[in-house]
Amino acid sequence: MNKRSNRVYVLLGILVFFFILGFGTDIATRNADESDILTASISNSKPAEDINEQPIEQSEPTTLGTPSTVISDYEEEVADKFYENAVLIGDSIAAGYEIYAQGENAPNFLKEITFLSAVNYGVDAALKPQGNGNIHPTYKGEARAVTDSLQMIAPDKIFINLGINELDGVKAETVGEKYGQLIANIKEVCPTSQIYILSLTYIVAGHEKETFTNADIKEYNSYLAYHAPEWGATYIDLASYLTVDGNTLPAEYSGDNYVHLSGLGFTIWNRCLIDVALVYK
Repeated sequence: MNKRSNRVYVLLGILVFFFILGFGTDIATRNADESDILTASISNSKPAEDINEQPIEQSEPTTLGTPSTVISDYEEEVADKFYENAVLIGDSIAAGYEIYAQGENAPNFLKEITFLSAVNYGVDAALKPQGNGNIHPTYKGEARAVTDSLQMIAPDKIFINLGINELDGVKAETVGEKYGQLIANIKEVCPTSQIYILSLTYIVAGHEKETFTNADIKEYNSYLAYHAPEWGATYIDLASYLTVDGNTLPAEYSGDNYVHLSGLGFTIWNRCLIDVALVYK
């Protein structure tokens, strides 16, 4: 073999070496970039214990997750366990969710939840005693004061979604103060239960009233978020799941083009509860 051939082989060897080195470096760089993206994503996520530390004043809503209607087997398993002995207290919106929960297409974890909901129910009604025509959710075939039902159930977790029936012409602070009293009453009968406040969801655009607007709902939600820690409760921003513009309820999420939710709206609510289970499990 002559010297020219040797030089050719040497040059080829050098080119192959740099090609391999460059290829490996490119892979390492791309892997590092992907790792940085994931790390940044995790770092920018608000820790569960920090959710209630500051009042919500930003215009852009923050959520525990993204509103995907797809539930994985793992998520279903976590949710089944998390909601095993849970109660959801609410008004007609929650009552609609209870009906949805009984359907064939509803995820199994919803069937683990005991719903204490009633049409026209609210914070003020929840503070009133049983009888005298007062509105209360039915439990075991009888309309009972919510604290009486909770004492019978002894739940591990209590979710509350109340106030939308009382904000019409009434200050958010007035309803919010009663909310704090309701939580205090609940803690007396269920001192070890974890309490979660679900924010109110919005009104469909163009269907607000002069005395009841999405701005009123935002103010009320901010009040609840701010005071939740002192009440010993965890605030969950359900509203941010059920909005696109951060200010209104999309018409496709509503069953009455006002405040009540459609089947699609309830599937988004599912996602919120799934995310809660994943964060607080």
